[in-house]
Amino acid sequence: MIVPNYFTIIKAWNIIHWRSNKVRQGFRELIRNARETREEQISITVCGEFFPEIYPAHRSSKWSRGEEDPLTTEMRLFCACMRWAFNRLLEGASRHEIKKSGQELFGLNSRYADDARLKAQALLDSQTELLKLENEETEKKLGRARKKLSLTVKGRNKRVVSLVKRLAELKDYREKGTIPEVVFGGRRLWEKVCQGRAAREKWRHARRNRLYSRGDESKGGNPNRNWCRYGWP
Repeated sequence: MIVPNYFTIIKAWNIIHWRSNKVRQGFRELIRNARETREEQISITVCGEFFPEIYPAHRSSKWSRGEEDPLTTEMRLFCACMRWAFNRLLEGASRHEIKKSGQELFGLNSRYADDARLKAQALLDSQTELLKLENEETEKKLGRARKKLSLTVKGRNKRVVSLVKRLAELKDYREKGTIPEVVFGGRRLWEKVCQGRAAREKWRHARRNRLYSRGDESKGGNPNRNWCRYGWP
């Protein structure tokens, strides 16, 4: 998280890609507030754009594919590293092992490799918590379906059978300390691909179109992302 002062906000203005009057008005209000409280620290997140030092810039042929731009390469490698780290966490690998191997396998620096592990850990934690909530919700749905069973048609009986099966699967996951299989890129989109209702490339794009980068106050901001002067809008 970056903690900027008034002058940092002014510099941030230069690289923001403006898309609406409301955004501009909101940012101007932020600057006015910063003038009034220059001595106070505030925390904000500013959306910027990716500007390589040399453009057009490309990763080495070992990591880039075709004519993809540097940001696309970075996002693809980061997402691949995150998926890989997720599977290593399921196997019980340590942070040090994932961080070191991730750099070698995906050509990322240590911070990106650690960020990929952090995102994978967050996903694993959320899936574990979701499993508990889904188990409770399925039990409630099953109870309601059974109450209505005697008053409804054949379709309700199928619903009860389906919920009984699902509840058994969820309980089995909890007893074994595992989680349901995770589909990176989205399970629904993958099912559409299998059914021929969506293009495989669309699913692949969903798997690799993100990049996560943390700020660090002890390092003076974000080691992988720095502000630059780009000109006024």
